[in-house]
Amino acid sequence: MSAFSLVSSGVILLTVVGIVYGGTFLLRVVNGGVPANELQRSYFRAGHAHAGVW
Repeated sequence: MSAFSLVSSGVILLTVVGIVYGGTFLLRVVNGGVPANELQRSYFRAGHAHAGVW
């Protein structure tokens, strides 16, 4: 494997793990598993939506 392939694989792996963790955190917030008020919930939803666009 070339150095570029190793770096690309590492970046993709970390990105996927970050996306999955963000999604599960958002689900816990929306379902009430994480204590948050309505303002925080709306910011979490908006932030995750903007991250999905990137």
